[in-house]
Amino acid sequence: MEIIPHRNQSPSRSKRKQELYKLLVARSDITASLNSCKQMLKKVDGLGHELYHPLYTAIVICYTRPFTKNKPYGALPKKWYTFDDNELNEIHEDLMRTRHELIAHSDMTVKEAFIVPAGCEIGKDGDKPLVSDYIGVQISMQYFPRPMFERIHNLCVFQGSRINDEIDLLVEELYEGMELPARPFKIRIDDGL
Repeated sequence: MEIIPHRNQSPSRSKRKQELYKLLVARSDITASLNSCKQMLKKVDGLGHELYHPLYTAIVICYTRPFTKNKPYGALPKKWYTFDDNELNEIHEDLMRTRHELIAHSDMTVKEAFIVPAGCEIGKDGDKPLVSDYIGVQISMQYFPRPMFERIHNLCVFQGSRINDEIDLLVEELYEGMELPARPFKIRIDDGL
């Protein structure tokens, strides 16, 4: 649950450090999704490519992780998943739905199972139909076409940019002008350094 301060009362230092922590982790996850999108667009030529499914999964999981329950601080606040641009809202919602129904869970209404009788067409090899020689099974999945990965890439760039801006503000607010150790130090979620 997010605590909203009263008017004229700023959040405590520990709350601002908690926000900084959540944004740093979110930036890391969104960067991982962005990098996976880059690899998808660079190396994968279609659904049958051996890297399609692992990259598809990584893109969805990494992007959506900051917007789901996380211990101990929870999801990012709503301002991070609402956009003035309807296309960005749609892409975000598509990614969240895909995570919930296909990637993190196997929702039976989306991931359907079929029996494939011998003699059924199961696909194409160019113009030539592929026909099953024997009775088999099949699972349906929903996948994103290539242009969707370009759109996700753009969403990640946008999210990363606005998260970077907020991180810069929080770091300046929390640590600028302080005497700091001459080495990296762990962010503690308290009112101290």
